[in-house]
Amino acid sequence: MKSRILRLVAGGLAVLTLCYAIPKWSLVLPIRAAEAVTAEEKQAVKKLEQELAVLKDNRTFARENYEAALAEYEAAELDFMKAQKAKEALDNEITALEGEIDVTNNLLNTYNTQLTYYTEEIAVKETEIDERWGVFLDRVRINYEDSFTSYLEIVLSSDSFSDLLYRVDIIASLLDYDKHVLAALDTAKKDLTTMQTEYQSLQFKAQETLASLMEQLPVLEDKRAESARLLAELDAKVLAAMQSKETTEELKKEIEASYAEKAAQLEKAEAEIEEKIRKAQEEAARKAREEAERKRREEEERKKQEAANKKPSSTTTTTPSKTPVVTGKYAWPTESSYTKVSSLFGWRTSPLSGRPEFHNGIDIPAAYGSAIYAADGGTVIISERHYSYGNYVVIDHGNGLTTLYAHNTKNLVKVGDVVDKGQQIATCGSTGDSSGNHCHFSVRVDGSPVNPLNYVSN
Repeated sequence: MKSRILRLVAGGLAVLTLCYAIPKWSLVLPIRAAEAVTAEEKQAVKKLEQELAVLKDNRTFARENYEAALAEYEAAELDFMKAQKAKEALDNEITALEGEIDVTNNLLNTYNTQLTYYTEEIAVKETEIDERWGVFLDRVRINYEDSFTSYLEIVLSSDSFSDLLYRVDIIASLLDYDKHVLAALDTAKKDLTTMQTEYQSLQFKAQETLASLMEQLPVLEDKRAESARLLAELDAKVLAAMQSKETTEELKKEIEASYAEKAAQLEKAEAEIEEKIRKAQEEAARKAREEAERKRREEEERKKQEAANKKPSSTTTTTPSKTPVVTGKYAWPTESSYTKVSSLFGWRTSPLSGRPEFHNGIDIPAAYGSAIYAADGGTVIISERHYSYGNYVVIDHGNGLTTLYAHNTKNLVKVGDVVDKGQQIATCGSTGDSSGNHCHFSVRVDGSPVNPLNYVSN
């Protein structure tokens, strides 16, 4: 991208086919003063303006490329952050699943331990029941087979009847105890069998759960691997976008610096020409005043000579030559119905070229052919046509102050004329570089343009 823009700059500087607006220094000064600038100087300024125009286009292009690269980087970074959050969520899901598998495995171990315990306890109870059952059967069989002998021994060995009853009760109690023990053992065995059945059911459910969890784990692992791959791709994309952003930013800064340097060079060159033309204008104004004064004196001398050649007469009087009446208070230069100012004094965007330029006066839109008036009394020092101003008039009001009226349809005064404040000097039009009927009104002090609204009011 950087090499492409640099090639664009080089090509633009080498081959220029665009048409540029007239330099602003040639728009703001009389043509006689502008002739003080050499063709080489004009060409140098024009070249600087052309180079600046190319740099301006390149600056716009560089800014657009930087903004695009910045947007691409931010979008890539956002995608990366989203993918990172998705991977973190997936990692948490896998961790939770692994934890659930561990819990299920521990539960299965517990169930297996309990089942082993109950199996062993059932075996013990079965053995004990078998043993008790054998003892019980032996007692029943002995009692049945030797009941007479046993009872006779019991009777004979008894010390008394109560002792006899006691002994018979003991035998009965022994038999009854065996029955109860057998019943208790049977009940315990049944309870153990029930617990064993319940744990077997829990074990089966736990095994099913574990199998389901183990099926989910590979799927999640595949997703995690895919997420890691996507994250790596996005990380590479973010890195590439960041490098592109940094490259375009660096190039933008370089072009901005080149533009600022070229603009400074152009400003310096224009300032030098402005100063040169200002001095030339002052010199032209001085010569115009001297010429007007010379003509006035010649006319005065001619009239004196004519008077001297005539016979004296008591009715003859000498008419003094007309001198400017300068009030020092300046009137609006157009008819009173035209008070709008369409363009103020100072920097603006040219309505013709679209480029920045310094506007050395104010523009007052007015109807075609409407009157243009002298802002104050003075001597006309310029009344001619200019390629930019069109038909224009410059009046010297003394003390280094002049006023300029441009784009006129027709000038009604000539160089050397003495005009009064409010006297019509031209008609409004759109001659020269103009986009519509208006009066371009400018005020200068010692050749330097000043804001006309400091002197006149609408």
